[in-house]
Amino acid sequence: MDQQVEQLRKGRSTVIEQGHTLVLGWSPRLPTILHELVDANANQRRAAVVVLADVAKDRMEDELRIQVPDLRSTRVVCRTGDPSRLADLAMVAAEEARSIIVLAGEDGDAGVVKAVLAVRSLDPGFRRAHVVAELESARHAATLRALTDGRIVTVEADDVIAQVVAQSCHQAGLAAVFRELMDFDGGEIYFRAVPEAEGLTYAELVLAFAGSAVMGWVDAGGGLVLNPPPHATFGPGYQVVAVAEDDDALLFTGPMVPPPVVVAPTDPYEPAPLQVLVIGWSTLAPRVLTELDEFLVPGSTIEVLVDPALVDPAALEPPVPETVNAPVRIEALRGGPEALLERQDGSVDQVIVLGYRDRLAAGEADARTMLTLLAIDQGLRAAAGGPRVVVEMVDRANVAVVAATGGDDVVVSDELSSLMIAQVSERLDLHRVFDELFDAGGAFVSLRPAARYAPPEPTSFATIVAVASALGESALGWRVGATGEVVVNPAKAAVVSLGPDDQVLVLGPR
Repeated sequence: MDQQVEQLRKGRSTVIEQGHTLVLGWSPRLPTILHELVDANANQRRAAVVVLADVAKDRMEDELRIQVPDLRSTRVVCRTGDPSRLADLAMVAAEEARSIIVLAGEDGDAGVVKAVLAVRSLDPGFRRAHVVAELESARHAATLRALTDGRIVTVEADDVIAQVVAQSCHQAGLAAVFRELMDFDGGEIYFRAVPEAEGLTYAELVLAFAGSAVMGWVDAGGGLVLNPPPHATFGPGYQVVAVAEDDDALLFTGPMVPPPVVVAPTDPYEPAPLQVLVIGWSTLAPRVLTELDEFLVPGSTIEVLVDPALVDPAALEPPVPETVNAPVRIEALRGGPEALLERQDGSVDQVIVLGYRDRLAAGEADARTMLTLLAIDQGLRAAAGGPRVVVEMVDRANVAVVAATGGDDVVVSDELSSLMIAQVSERLDLHRVFDELFDAGGAFVSLRPAARYAPPEPTSFATIVAVASALGESALGWRVGATGEVVVNPAKAAVVSLGPDDQVLVLGPR
């Protein structure tokens, strides 16, 4: 009896779960992933998440209990072991798992690759469970996808963060939009076969779901098409891709008579060149610069300010990518964040603040970021019409303080990648949607002036959808300029009055 109790205490007993989500590895992202899985499993009676990591069982349980106190209907089982050992995978019933998430822990990509190969030994074709692997290197991710014929979905945390930071700099509010699309609370992206919609044009299809925002479809050959042309036809074997509150809420309500389009479309939306100031540095910075350049138009510029006490500006020249649309200039910030008080340059349109997370502890990096925001608020923003500020934070607990200090869009380093991992583990095909949304050459999520779609008087969302469709776009919601509130997937019957400072959220061409 004592031996059995000792085995239970050490987390070495065999689990009896089936159809569970198996997490291999321990990472700071795990609590966010678990929180999302709990939301996803809310309508299931006996859902389970099993965690296998080379960490003491009681430590894992204590930390998860503190950070995710309400597990609702989900049971969490922690086991101590090596994710790359076949015996330990058998202990956590890896062959019975519905989905497997492999996290990059202390061993980085090496640990992920070993764990994936161990799973492959049990399931050579990766056919039993969805496998999602988190990797740090884009090269390792591409190799792993190629060697497994694309059956493993890879998520690169820094790429996700860099893409969202770049797009948030391009347009205010997009960070909140992506978070809404990635989490399980509120609107989510679903796929559904709708045979009764066959023969409808895309312009008719977007109005045929009263409570869902249609984004596109998957054709009979499995090809994903977001925001098809309005005249394209929904064919046999197609699946609708739409934002809905739940999979049960994605209901076909039938074609409707298009509302009269009473707003004459304004001139096509043309983004202007931007002068971007980046303050701070980390391993994330080169990816941010690369992604930012894709979304900027020619004539833009990027200036990077770094603290020479933390980063040598001369050493950054090789890692800085070659940009096409916006040349990069690197300068040393003479002094701490207070040195920004001397800058009264009104030509800066956007500011990106990156934490020194490679040089400082998480709390210290965030403290430095908050001091930088305070300096920006008193310096660069002293004049009316100062620049917008996009902030990268390490700890989500500091987001409320940052928003009050002056951050317009806040991107939490680990949160967005964690949300994507959780989403893709539940529905593997979602990675294709996110890849398309983050690709500057694909369908583009954008917030555009409301006057382009609606008059200032009360207007139904169905009318806004019809106007957007006539312009070759898919309307997904709106953003209130005064408060920054983003509304995704309102009902078609919802009535809203959008003013000159408000925007409509659309999916459309670049």
